[in-house]
Amino acid sequence: MSRTYIIVLIGLFLLPMPKVSHGGTWELLENIDGIRVFKRDVSGTNLGAFKGEAVIKAPVDRIFSIIADHKVRHQWVDRLMKVSLLKRYKDKPVIIEYIKINMPWPLADRDFVNMSSAHFNSKTGVMKIKSRATTKLAPPVGEGVIRGRTIEANIVIKPLTKDTTFVSMDVLTSLEGVVPNWVVNIAQREWPYKTLSKLRHTATNKNFPIHPRYNDIIKYSQKGLEAE
Repeated sequence: MSRTYIIVLIGLFLLPMPKVSHGGTWELLENIDGIRVFKRDVSGTNLGAFKGEAVIKAPVDRIFSIIADHKVRHQWVDRLMKVSLLKRYKDKPVIIEYIKINMPWPLADRDFVNMSSAHFNSKTGVMKIKSRATTKLAPPVGEGVIRGRTIEANIVIKPLTKDTTFVSMDVLTSLEGVVPNWVVNIAQREWPYKTLSKLRHTATNKNFPIHPRYNDIIKYSQKGLEAE
């Protein structure tokens, strides 16, 4: 695979952008080590949405905790230079994150400011996380860095058994700057496989602590609190 990378993490819908849930059907591109990667054309753009699916031998709470924990983000996110929490809302299951990515030469590094929303279905045990770019609390763009844009990113964490979980991730982003769409598409095509592969490895740690946000999100969902 090409060594061009893109990182998209968890965020919420603030900007009027194309949605990966609309458009054509998902086309299977590859199935490697039990990780399936799909592509779907997005109406109104030259970009493709990409999705990865895998079954991971770990419970839902552990997988969510790994995703939510900034301290271990570097273990499963390629080329992560920095991640920081800008805001955690107290009255709803929403956070705002800053993410900086080390892009391969000759591309400039990219950073992202994303708003993240999570919802837990108490009947099915499914956890869903939605991502979108936001300008709220966005710090100034540093020298030599280009601000990318998360158009849409979704994660579904679905229990199959007590200790086995189905994980789905789909993503559509823009690297901004002078980058051909085909480069963005190559990068996004690699993202689902690399991310799920590393997430699956990190999830083998049976002693990984449950993140406090997991129980908070369950409480929020039971009260019917959603993101704006």
